[in-house]
Amino acid sequence: MAALPQRSGRSPGAAGGKPGYDDPFTANIVGEQPIYNFGKLDGTIDRARATMLMRVAALDQTAQQVAIQVSDAFYNLALAARRTAVLESGLEQHRALLQTIQNRVRQEVSPQADLDLAMSRTAQLQQDLEQAKAARSSALAQLVQLVGTNSQDFGMVPEYDAVTMHPSDQGGHGARAQL
Repeated sequence: MAALPQRSGRSPGAAGGKPGYDDPFTANIVGEQPIYNFGKLDGTIDRARATMLMRVAALDQTAQQVAIQVSDAFYNLALAARRTAVLESGLEQHRALLQTIQNRVRQEVSPQADLDLAMSRTAQLQQDLEQAKAARSSALAQLVQLVGTNSQDFGMVPEYDAVTMHPSDQGGHGARAQL
């Protein structure tokens, strides 16, 4: 009978083969089970489970980090979009104010310093508006990269209206005011 190959650290096992004579209908099967393996098998299983749990935890952590990055990118996009809308409104109002001050300077009612200050402030708002537009574009690019598609139209961020969002709070405030 042929000697079975030596197996290091693996149990239980089985081997098979033909005995020494040429009978095709006879087979020889040998099974081996160690009486005691000093915890190697249990240790290997525990190590494999621990490795699997570690990798699952790493995957969960990566998924959580991506979700946080997506949330931050969307918040940055919303912030930049809202800031752009506010700055556009403010710039429109400053341009109207600038026209009024120009008329007052022409009529010699206001000093030239007022016009210079209004022009400076209008230029500053224009610069802030351009920075907000660039921030919005950057946040949108980051969000598209994280989400993996640009088929989403994020558009303008809806405005927060406390009356619409929290109608039950109105009744509570009104009742306290009457007391």
